[in-house]
Amino acid sequence: MTGSKPTRSQVTAIIRFAIEHCCIINPIGYGRFAESFNMFNACPCDKSRKACPCPQAPTEIGQDGHCTCQLFWRDYETYWKAKFTEG
Repeated sequence: MTGSKPTRSQVTAIIRFAIEHCCIINPIGYGRFAESFNMFNACPCDKSRKACPCPQAPTEIGQDGHCTCQLFWRDYETYWKAKFTEG
């Protein structure tokens, strides 16, 4: 089974969430995440999460700097440090 392109409602929800929670979307883009979500009909990182963005994401972003699936990040500095300087 392959993932499908993100729907308009998925794109809207992802962008709206980022704006409302003052966070950034992973620079890889939301397409990859939405395709994975569509393939599994759940978050690929936590199959118990049946929504994206999930209700846990704001807390995770505040605590860890990103949500579990790493679609949303607190800011570009946090993303950059995690991906390119801290291993």
